Amino acid sequence: MSATAHPAVSIVERLAPLFTGPLADSAGTLVEAEPPPDAVSVARLLAEPLLLHGILVRNHAFLKAAGTDLRASASMWHMRYLWTLLPYSMAALTLFRHALPTLPAEMWLDVDPDGQPVRFYVTGPGREAPEAAAQVRYEALVFRHLDPLTEALNGLTGLSRRIAWVNVARHVQAVFDGGQEQPAFARVSTEDRRALLEDPTWTRLDPAGPPGGGSNPLFQPPREVLLPATPGTPSRTVQVHRACCLYYKLGEPRYCGACPLAPENLPRKSRAINAG
Repeated sequence: MSATAHPAVSIVERLAPLFTGPLADSAGTLVEAEPPPDAVSVARLLAEPLLLHGILVRNHAFLKAAGTDLRASASMWHMRYLWTLLPYSMAALTLFRHALPTLPAEMWLDVDPDGQPVRFYVTGPGREAPEAAAQVRYEALVFRHLDPLTEALNGLTGLSRRIAWVNVARHVQAVFDGGQEQPAFARVSTEDRRALLEDPTWTRLDPAGPPGGGSNPLFQPPREVLLPATPGTPSRTVQVHRACCLYYKLGEPRYCGACPLAPENLPRKSRAINAG
């Protein structure tokens, strides 16, 4: 290398300006570097139930969740995992038409002492996919990483596949929403967003086919609930998530603003049933 030459800037480094504003808390959650000795291969995490179970039990204790039912705490862990994995992976796929190494055999996960996902390590630059349609670019991430993770959590804790995929869809939408402050990302993300979140079918290259025989597991549009008029409040329609993430089961009942089980989001008849 000549004295004036500079090493190529990696895709991960080129993505750094995107991680401001709504995505700032995801900065540094994926790095291109040799993993530290205590990082866990994602392939091993998915292949060894006892390893993943141990991490989920630590997470359960950290969340001060009561009892031995891991479904609610596993859902919270899953969402932390997604917010650690998806921002860099999606930004590379959408902004640069580049697939980072996101197959389980290509990634290592660093978790803290409480079992919380902290960051992913990849050791290579990945591969370009400049002309590929959105579902082709995202196929490996969705069906060879997120689908096995869904199955592992379902098998270990009973967390329903439906809840897991709603978690994924919510985070995919959050990344697209968060990136809108960056003009370069906003310009190119519209078609990817439509293909991933609004198309009920998924056309795969893999002849084995996706779950549901061609259905798109990310197609989880919010439900609309008509809330009847009450004294001083006209009737109105609100959007709620397709399924509850089970957050309300941890400690005192707490609901997100779009929770389908939140009392304020229930039609009057349902509220009366729940109250009784």
